[in-house]
Amino acid sequence: MTLPPIHELQALFHYNQLTGVFTYLQQRGPRKIGDSAGSTQGNIPYLFFGGRQPAASVAWAMAHGADPSPQHVICIDGNPLNLALANLALSDSPPCYLSPRRKRGRRPGWERTDIRRSKKTGFWVAKYKGETIGGEYYTRQEAISARRLAAMEDEDA
Repeated sequence: MTLPPIHELQALFHYNQLTGVFTYLQQRGPRKIGDSAGSTQGNIPYLFFGGRQPAASVAWAMAHGADPSPQHVICIDGNPLNLALANLALSDSPPCYLSPRRKRGRRPGWERTDIRRSKKTGFWVAKYKGETIGGEYYTRQEAISARRLAAMEDEDA
């Protein structure tokens, strides 16, 4: 992602290299001069100027006077909220906290149909090929494990 020109960033934000804090140099809407700039989304700090910009990249650019792309700015200590210049470094691969998160998909079909909670007893019941496996289980995870084990034993046979 390409950053806006450095001189525009420097006219709008002040970056303290020791603390890693951004403040406004101009009033923007309800934000006054000297107010803390940016916000976090998913524990990652961003600045909003010409679109959403990662604060670590803006910090690097303001300190060194050059856009870090195509490289990525990473936080050495692994804490994306620590934007002190001493904690920032360039890397060819993106930091792990910027990796896209896996979406939780639907449970497998067998898990939706073969694992049930008994209304009579309140325990979990697992079935495989229409037959109840091993009785009752205290937790859903125990029932899922029993069902998986039965399927693996059936494959081995």
